[in-house]
Amino acid sequence: MILRLLVAISIAALAANAGAEQTDLGAFNSEIRPLLGQFCVQCHSADKAKANFRIDDIGGNIAAGNDTVRWEKALEMISIGDMPPASAKVQPSDAQRKKLTQWIADELKKIGRGKQEQTLLLPSQGNRVDHEALFSGEHKGPASSPPRLWRLSPQAYAELLSFDGSDATLDLISGHGFKDYASLTADEATVNVMLQTTDIVASFMVGEQVTLKRKSPHGGHKSRLEDKPNKELTAFCALESPGEGDYLNVVVAGYAEVFEREPSRAEVERYLALLRDTSAQAGHRIGCKTMLRAMMMSPEFMFRMELGLGEKLPDGRRMLSPMELAYAIGFAILDSGPDRELLEAAEQGRLNTRADVEREVRRLLVIPEDPRNRLYQMDHRWWEFKPRKGRLLRFFREFFDYGKAVDVFKDDTRTMDHEPKYLVRDADQLVLFAIEQDRQVLSFLLTTDQFFVSYYGAPEDYYKWREQQLAKTQERDKRDNARNKELGITNPPRYSTKHIPAYNLERLAWNYVPVQPFKQPVPRAGILTHPAWLVAFSGNFDNDIVRRGKWIREHLLADVVPELPIGVDAQLTTDTTLTLREKFALKVNGDECWRCHRKMNPLGEAFELYDDFGRYRTQFNFDHQGNLIGSPKELQSLQNKSQDPRNAGKPEFQITTRAIATAGVLEGTGDKSLDGNVKDAVDLMHRLAKSDRVRQSFVRHAFRYWMGRNETFDDSPTLIAADKAYLNSDGSFTELLVALLTSDSFLYRK
Repeated sequence: MILRLLVAISIAALAANAGAEQTDLGAFNSEIRPLLGQFCVQCHSADKAKANFRIDDIGGNIAAGNDTVRWEKALEMISIGDMPPASAKVQPSDAQRKKLTQWIADELKKIGRGKQEQTLLLPSQGNRVDHEALFSGEHKGPASSPPRLWRLSPQAYAELLSFDGSDATLDLISGHGFKDYASLTADEATVNVMLQTTDIVASFMVGEQVTLKRKSPHGGHKSRLEDKPNKELTAFCALESPGEGDYLNVVVAGYAEVFEREPSRAEVERYLALLRDTSAQAGHRIGCKTMLRAMMMSPEFMFRMELGLGEKLPDGRRMLSPMELAYAIGFAILDSGPDRELLEAAEQGRLNTRADVEREVRRLLVIPEDPRNRLYQMDHRWWEFKPRKGRLLRFFREFFDYGKAVDVFKDDTRTMDHEPKYLVRDADQLVLFAIEQDRQVLSFLLTTDQFFVSYYGAPEDYYKWREQQLAKTQERDKRDNARNKELGITNPPRYSTKHIPAYNLERLAWNYVPVQPFKQPVPRAGILTHPAWLVAFSGNFDNDIVRRGKWIREHLLADVVPELPIGVDAQLTTDTTLTLREKFALKVNGDECWRCHRKMNPLGEAFELYDDFGRYRTQFNFDHQGNLIGSPKELQSLQNKSQDPRNAGKPEFQITTRAIATAGVLEGTGDKSLDGNVKDAVDLMHRLAKSDRVRQSFVRHAFRYWMGRNETFDDSPTLIAADKAYLNSDGSFTELLVALLTSDSFLYRK
């Protein structure tokens, strides 16, 4: 009975709500239906229902719940520009498209359907604002960001707590790409992890025996929590009968330790009450730990507070206060937050103007001339590789997304030479090198044929290891030495990792170049032809044409690819005699599939020049039954058997080859001289690097990363200024960041 009553109440509430906000059928009949008839009905009617979708009979009363699924699909296709298709002779104007999408979105919103505002804030929705309009100059701002509490990233949280493992399981968002967005909140699971972490840290601070591996703050910046227990806190825990002054000293000491400041009167009273009550019930040590944990779970410690407490402008915007600016600048560049110079500038009135902000931003971005403090290192002892300025590196790692190479499963039976974590580390080195050179950074990372290839050990390590293994390796050493002599190798290889074959290098034939980066032995062009990226965008057993093309479409061409429709069978044939391109040609052959795949496949197919381990190749290999050989290990084994004189003429050991099709198609750069057929991935990357749209898309992604939100039309002046700063400085990433971090979008809240 109660359940029926609740259902009845819910239905009544929905009906009342629908009645309160009814669809304007007059506007639908006079404005919307004619637009649908002009641009949509010709292909989506009873006579010709392309993609099994009709719109000629769609109901206009959306608020009453009519045809909501069809309206949502129509809204998605129209808003991202997929409908009408580019091939249609008649296209709606920008004003007509905006009228259609706005009306549908408003009507769906009345009943809680369509894309919700919170969803549109997520990183995956970043390209929904029209690119040409953003950089046209027609939108004048003024720019600002909303007041907000910005949850600390796992890396920043670990730096503040200053011990290894304090960022465990604190990922901000699932999946890959940008994760540090200001719209994200701390859910229950995250809070529970933080409670466990604060218990460990508080125990350490009061002198309990806790196994705690301390971190060394990167770049020489001080973290909030010191590397040893606090004397005032440990002394308090040892007292039998603390006095009022002792309680007060503990609160002040706790604030100094956690927040690096003195507490206000209200804060003192609040934490004094907590300390007294808990101490009386559970003892002084538990009381002290509880107080510290409460401090570390407070918004001031867990969040970046950017409310806009500065002077209010006539248009309603407020600049961040000096202390807000200190933390905003600090966390924008350093995981450890503001350094002492930033805090002193805020306290002394030297962080009030845009010029003050630029001075501090440039100071933090400068790279010391001392070689020991360079961003990248090539001493080949990388067991503890901790790059400086990790925030800058993470932008490129999350933008290119090559870090997910370690998540792609590869069966060991296919090859024993796969070491994805070292491939990622090599890509990191290349990025850090580009940041340090700071000239044409994007173009360099898209087109360079010079990579870093790490290896471990020094001569003394190698010979010590060799001496220990001599008894087991005498025969192998003889063979290797003979081959070294034959190849003219004067610098014998040292003890190395196994990932070198991914670069088409042979361990015995390569001299382990100490001066890096160095020119690759095979055609490559930038990060997208780096083994780390190629592995990251591959499957378990083959390349991934779709995801590679989708990444380029969304990250470099500022386009949107619709999500896979529900109910679509996305599985390819398992026919082992077909190449990946041939399998897609069989599968993606209908209008409905090609509508989306035309944006991805022609781009991803150009990367067939490399296999799913990142190795360059020019041909496919087939066994005697016509099956494609996709395993490097299987191919090597078959080649060895075919070269054995005993197997001469035996068909089961014969290998047939076929040249790889590497051609692709580039569309969407906005430059007719760049669009068109491409020879292969190398040709594709060099064309993309010349595109204004690609550069501007890169600027948009940098904006999202450092602003913690997606761009709007009000941010147009910020984006244009950042793009101009990058162009006028010969592609300096530093100047791009200075422009972003001194913009109205960064400085003002409304």
